[in-house]
Amino acid sequence: MTINQAIKAKSFLDNRHKAIVNILYTANILANNLENIFNKFDLSRQQYNALRILRGCYPQPSNCGNLKDVMLEKSPDITRLCNRLIAKNLIFRNPNPYNKRIMQITITLEGLNLLEKIEPMVNQHGASIGLSLDESEILSHLLDKLRN
Repeated sequence: MTINQAIKAKSFLDNRHKAIVNILYTANILANNLENIFNKFDLSRQQYNALRILRGCYPQPSNCGNLKDVMLEKSPDITRLCNRLIAKNLIFRNPNPYNKRIMQITITLEGLNLLEKIEPMVNQHGASIGLSLDESEILSHLLDKLRN
């Protein structure tokens, strides 16, 4: 289905406008599909992203500033996001021995195990997007070009 058919638009200002609308529309569909997966585990997309980042650092800790810098969706209140993950026993927080104002955040074994359960579904979702690996690489290159 074309973007014109999906949103019932007869025309666009130009092809750049059409591409922007298409990217936004498609991003929302992909995000909603992933959200459905994460909801089964009582997680948001931002919480899942934070857990993946912390797994990448594991066993070394990270901190809220580092998380905020590399989050896919910039959360204005990273502390609240971390508090929710702490309440679920998916991460823990310790004071930094060198700077008491910075808290060290580490993923728990329970958080690592949860990611292992979720990732097959996320990978299956990725494989079902209808693009070959080569097409995915081209699309990724074009999106990089668009951002830069």
